[in-house]
Amino acid sequence: MREELAANWLGALASAVDGGIAEAAAEHSGTAMAAVLTLSYFPDTTVGELANVLGLTGSGAVRLLDRLERDGLVRRYAGQGRSVMARLTDAGRQLAENLQRRRLHTLEWILAPLTDSERRQFATLVDKILRHAALPADRARTVCRLCDHMRCDGDACPVGGSLRDNGEAPPRAGVLEVE
Repeated sequence: MREELAANWLGALASAVDGGIAEAAAEHSGTAMAAVLTLSYFPDTTVGELANVLGLTGSGAVRLLDRLERDGLVRRYAGQGRSVMARLTDAGRQLAENLQRRRLHTLEWILAPLTDSERRQFATLVDKILRHAALPADRARTVCRLCDHMRCDGDACPVGGSLRDNGEAPPRAGVLEVE
């Protein structure tokens, strides 16, 4: 009977996590938070790449960057050809560090009732779920848009592992590769 409830419980857990993270970053929308965190790990990102990662239209990404630029968090500049690049300012990098710290604090709070053994079991299950959730490959960067890429880079990353297992080259921290 409990197995039949697993999907529903996963949805409730996702809501608890999402709500906790939203509380931790109350002054910023989830999309703005994802943009700042993405730019912190992948500097010099094109507007098109950022739109892809955030699931926005090009014009939606431009409006978001307008707001972040007005807030002094991002600056844009001309890239190659007609591309426009975005990079965090010092204030944007500081915000990214604060957001990531608060995000991880919230996630640790959610995991607090688990024993060390239960955390290992949970990590094994989440690894398996994330390997599946990252497919097809174009979903990988979206799945990880809030991740701490320095903590979960290389072999530690189940999403990257899934891509490698399927013959794809996973993006590395600091290198954003989206189509």
